Amino acid sequence: MALGLVTFLSLSAGAESPQPITQVTEVAVEEVSVSRVRSASFEVDVPAGAFSLFVQIVGNKNLHYYFEKVENPQGRIILGKARAGIENMREDRGENALMALRLSENPKLGPLMAESAAIMIPNRPTVKLVPGRWKFWIKPNEKDFAPHAIHVRSFLKKIQGRVDQNIYGVVPINLHFSGAAGITAETYAKSPYFHVFYNTLKKYLGTGGLVPKIQVVEDVSFPKLIRFNESAEIDRSLIVKTPLKAPDGINLFFTSLKGPKELAGLSFDLPSPLARDGYKGGVIVHVPSEIEDKSPEMLQALFNRAGYVAVHEIGHYLGLLHVCERDSRSFEDGLSDTNCEPHSNIMMYGAAEAPFSIQQRMILFRNPLIPLYRSN
Repeated sequence: MALGLVTFLSLSAGAESPQPITQVTEVAVEEVSVSRVRSASFEVDVPAGAFSLFVQIVGNKNLHYYFEKVENPQGRIILGKARAGIENMREDRGENALMALRLSENPKLGPLMAESAAIMIPNRPTVKLVPGRWKFWIKPNEKDFAPHAIHVRSFLKKIQGRVDQNIYGVVPINLHFSGAAGITAETYAKSPYFHVFYNTLKKYLGTGGLVPKIQVVEDVSFPKLIRFNESAEIDRSLIVKTPLKAPDGINLFFTSLKGPKELAGLSFDLPSPLARDGYKGGVIVHVPSEIEDKSPEMLQALFNRAGYVAVHEIGHYLGLLHVCERDSRSFEDGLSDTNCEPHSNIMMYGAAEAPFSIQQRMILFRNPLIPLYRSN
């Protein structure tokens, strides 16, 4: 592991280290049971003044899970068939949970990854988290499975003061190199093209009020070429079998992707469970295993694109949907300050040189993985 090379990528925040203005507390850990005739259910008590609630589940590695229903302390169903559809999201009536709305319409359409699921509430920038007892129901997407236990962990994020333009978040990132394109933990810092990648990453994360902080850089025993299926799902065992020395954070895996369609990057979940309980998630950034055209112009374009893709996929990892979808409006983010104009937002398909919106920034800030600071 080449930890000595991390220095030039580390967060620089002035002479004095700023103190975070957020606090994340684990409020519940439990095992719940699920069967073919009964969904798993659990409750979480939310105190007044909480900024966000993040619930994650880890279950059977061969099953795909989704949140079937969520009821807030006022007894209102904010997730479920009664709340499905983009129209309800745009009405901004409550603490709608990301991704799960489309799953309640048709679970088979959701970008589910095996073994895990997570939900973050609220995702509406103008909505406050309702205090009291929240109720959740979860189940596997598959119909045929044996009764089993699911591990649930819940986290509350609190913030000191109000969120304004002087707030920024720090993104903890771990870099994992498979050796694709000849980049390793020993060589990346000397590569002018990796600098292109990092500068693009830093610039466009910055549009969401985020600053990257590289924690660990290492080579991993990870295939230089990974295949994915029609659902853009990879073999999770590749990750599970990969020994990582990294602390909690967003794992960026640099390797090549190949499948039935072009894919420049992939986030394992939306949003992703925190990196705990031995669960390994992250973001794959596609770089060709072999680069035929090694001209400076081509290499710079390749790693510049990889920077945009990494920012886009980190957005998914932290809880952002696409601004627009090709197949159904029900897949869109439902935010009032995003639109389907080409290249208007980094969360568009194929977007480059595009920022996050103000409302997207608020959603990113709610994720418990991101500590917030107040700038001088």
